[in-house]
Amino acid sequence: MQAGGTSDAMASAVRQFEGMRRLVEAGTPREVAVEIVRLAGMDPACRSAVVAWGFEGGGPPECEPQGQPAEPVMALARATATKAGPVFRTEGSRIALRLADAQPAVLLVEVEGEAQQHRFMDASAAWLDVSGRQLARALEAAELRTSVRR
Repeated sequence: MQAGGTSDAMASAVRQFEGMRRLVEAGTPREVAVEIVRLAGMDPACRSAVVAWGFEGGGPPECEPQGQPAEPVMALARATATKAGPVFRTEGSRIALRLADAQPAVLLVEVEGEAQQHRFMDASAAWLDVSGRQLARALEAAELRTSVRR
């Protein structure tokens, strides 16, 4: 029985490593967000994941997957992105984590029950840290490309 558990853990580690590799190779904010959503979805307790960014404009933020989540979810994302204070907020079984500060970006994850929130955060800490830095770089590079074109 332990051999199966060991092989499952090894397969999970390989998938996470591949996800991290794709994350580091991603260049645009959307490409990075796709990989963040994919990494979050690898957690068995993850029901859904959305990355939202571009809160500073007057319009709706960009999201991956594309489309706007329900208003209560976006309200949690805006509260996490635009207000000083905690970069980690919870509401029911939802987690909102600010990934980047200079150009706010938020990861919204719904897990299976409130009890899974801290376990998800603990299990995801390493890739969340790398994800935030990679997304911040991609957002800065996109802003620089836009300003050079003007």
